[in-house]
Amino acid sequence: MSWNPPDDFYPGYSLYKDLGYGPEGERNLTIKQLRENEIEVTDQNIKATLNLARNLMIFIKENCNEEVSEFSEFLREEIYVGAIIPLELILAKLIESIIFEIIFSIGKNIYKAIKDYIKKKIKEKQEKDIEKEMVIILKIIDKIENNSETIEILSYIKIISKDKEKK
Repeated sequence: MSWNPPDDFYPGYSLYKDLGYGPEGERNLTIKQLRENEIEVTDQNIKATLNLARNLMIFIKENCNEEVSEFSEFLREEIYVGAIIPLELILAKLIESIIFEIIFSIGKNIYKAIKDYIKKKIKEKQEKDIEKEMVIILKIIDKIENNSETIEILSYIKIISKDKEKK
C-alpha cells in the first residue's frame, strides 16, 4: 500500500476539513508535481516533498508573521480566487516550486541560488503582482537562510538528485 500523509500532516489544519481534498488528494498533487519535474515517483520522494512543504509551512508560521500579513494584503488586492488554503501553506508551496525549478542548476549555496532566481524573476516580470509576491518570498528566504538549521532543504535535494542521476 502506498503511503499517504495523515489528515493532520500540516499542524493545525485538516487535509479533509481545511484543505478539502484529504490525504490522498495531497499525495496526488505531490505525484503530479514530481512527474512535472521528471522526478521518480516513490514513497520516499513523496514523503520528502511533503515534508519540505510541511517544514517550510511551520517555519513561515513561526517566523514570518510580517510576511504572511503582507501576503494576505497582497491576496486581498489581487483577489486570488479560491485562496482558502492557509496562507503559510500557499507561501510554502510557492517556495517549494521555486526550489523545484532551480534544484538541479545550483551550486553549493542553495540560498544564493534561490535569491538570484527570485531577483531575476522580479526583473523579468513587469507585473506588479508577481513582483510583490516575489519580494515577500525573498524576505522569507532571507529568514530561512539566517535560521538554516530549522529547515533541512539540502537533504531533500540529495534525495531528489539521486533519482535524477539515474535517468
